[in-house]
Amino acid sequence: MHLSVALGWLPEACRTLGRTAERRSIVSGNDVRFLAIGSLGYNSRRYDKPRENDRIPKSDPKKYQGILDAKDWKNPQLIVRPTGIEVIGITPVGSGLPVDSILDVLGHLPDSAWPYGLVVAVSNIGLRTSKNENAPIHANRVKLLRILKRNGIAVELWPSA
Repeated sequence: MHLSVALGWLPEACRTLGRTAERRSIVSGNDVRFLAIGSLGYNSRRYDKPRENDRIPKSDPKKYQGILDAKDWKNPQLIVRPTGIEVIGITPVGSGLPVDSILDVLGHLPDSAWPYGLVVAVSNIGLRTSKNENAPIHANRVKLLRILKRNGIAVELWPSA
């Protein structure tokens, strides 16, 4: 059961990760702020099919097979960092989102962000501050690729910069 369903009155927009909703408490009259963080019985191995599967066609390799430079890629570009996943043009430069939130982020992109169909470019961050970052980068990449595959999102692997 979703938190928003359990509470009954949260607006639709609050059902997504990271969105807040405000409502006056009937009993106390105080402002109450909630953060919808998914479901009460969350299972980390279960990933719902993203919304984009319903509105974005399958990937069309003919549209992107000749692209040799990342600057020419028009679909979402994901950079695997030790701290999470950077979505080029969406997240602040150099910051990573939690891997588990990537479907939510991709699901909110407009149809125009998917000219090649349901495919993303993925690469590891090229510059590292230490060798200690290799393990978290690898773990984030494995988790990301598993999530994308389970949800029918094709992946084009690109070399690091």
